[in-house]
Amino acid sequence: MSNIEIEYKLRPCYVYNPKGQNYKALFHCWSMGKGIVEYEGGLVRTVEPYDIRFADNPFVNYMWDGNY
Repeated sequence: MSNIEIEYKLRPCYVYNPKGQNYKALFHCWSMGKGIVEYEGGLVRTVEPYDIRFADNPFVNYMWDGNY
């Protein structure tokens, strides 16, 4: 019998609020159309997708042929 392994990684991100401030956070996952993030102090909240900007860049690990 084979095992299925799922790797779960937290992604560093910034969360913006309407006052123009941004906060460092770790993105956990999506739930009911919102993002679950954990702020530096340990507080966990749901936020709108448009308020999240990921700090890492996984696109450098992928390669597309041709112009894009």
